[in-house]
Amino acid sequence: MEANDVIRELFQIINGMNSQTRVQDAVVHALKTEHRTLQQSFFRYVVIPAILKLADDYDRGFYDERNEGACRAAKEMKAVAEKAYLPFI
Repeated sequence: MEANDVIRELFQIINGMNSQTRVQDAVVHALKTEHRTLQQSFFRYVVIPAILKLADDYDRGFYDERNEGACRAAKEMKAVAEKAYLPFI
């Protein structure tokens, strides 16, 4: 399965009714029990780029009521995300 397929599947599950908590619990459990290098890689390759992208969207006004909160929160996190030191060890 390709990465794009996995992400699409995850978003389809999130979009399903009453699945948000199950997905959140599953992601948090997987993250905390996964190898520590993979935990860091997840932040390096997924979390930080997502924060920076949404912060940029907020700066450019590329949001609406459906994602304004996420973009605004990302904007507030941007300075921390930019300074994050996440080496591959």
